[in-house]
Amino acid sequence: DLTQDRMKAFFFHKSRPGVQGKGKRDVVKPELLRWHPDKFEGKVIAKILPEHRTAVLEAVGLVARYLT
Repeated sequence: DLTQDRMKAFFFHKSRPGVQGKGKRDVVKPELLRWHPDKFEGKVIAKILPEHRTAVLEAVGLVARYLT
């Protein structure tokens, strides 16, 4: 399940490249671009099996809302 605690642990984990020494805003900005629903749909959704697309788009929406 995608929870706020799990997303926070993932995005701000000290072992993630580009996280150490950066503030929250500097970590979140590139992630917002990566997880923006319109951008994600244009670049990634065609690679997702049709039967999984709805669930993936819902998850992307959750991530984008968490980041904003």
